[in-house]
Amino acid sequence: MELVVFIYKANASRENREANVRLILERLQIIELLLRLSKDMRLLSVGAFASLAVLSDDISRQASGWLRSSGRKAESGNG
Repeated sequence: MELVVFIYKANASRENREANVRLILERLQIIELLLRLSKDMRLLSVGAFASLAVLSDDISRQASGWLRSSGRKAESGNG
């Protein structure tokens, strides 16, 4: 739930986007760790783990794109 809120904030706010995107990436790392542990403890099937890993990767790619985009905008604003 917290991740969804950070995604909303990053998407809605141009001013604090970079900070929110960094929080998204941090939370994703924690979620990925918990997913791996859940798979290792056999709380998740390999198929469920794979599906969730793909979704996590998709979110991470989008957030990384936002981070690169916000960095370029900050650089162009200083020149």
